[in-house]
Amino acid sequence: MEMMLNSIKPAIRHSVSFKDNNKNQAKPAVNLPAQPLPAVMIEGNQKQDNSFGIKNIIVSVKKAFINVKEYISGAAEGIAFGAVAAGVTYGLIAVKNTVKAGLNLFNKDVKKHILPQKWGKVASVAVGLAVLGYSLFKSKLNVNEKTADVDHRWNAGHREV
Repeated sequence: MEMMLNSIKPAIRHSVSFKDNNKNQAKPAVNLPAQPLPAVMIEGNQKQDNSFGIKNIIVSVKKAFINVKEYISGAAEGIAFGAVAAGVTYGLIAVKNTVKAGLNLFNKDVKKHILPQKWGKVASVAVGLAVLGYSLFKSKLNVNEKTADVDHRWNAGHREV
């Protein structure tokens, strides 16, 4: 089987001739249709054009307002609920220590036995930070959803991040 490539300016034509081994006669060449070469080969995702039209400016401003609003509300919610969760955790540890001390309220060192020690304070702060982290994660998901809605509404394409 022989394969000959003939190059033409806008496209490449493939000319293939087949020989039959039994008869040693050449069959006519098969011409494949010309296929234009792409101007630029792009691997992976195609990037959107970065034109500075009025539509792109409006979409960017809307996304910025959505980011600021969602992150501030997520942080405020996380701080509020985190403080409540930390306080409840601290209180539950104090109740556990009270029960463990046998309700010996007439002892002079009641404060030492009832209030949580260092590990209790660290545990309550960890619970509060976990609630804050969850709230910020939830706000990040809300930002992604709302900016995608803006992109779809304005036909602007999605973010790369």
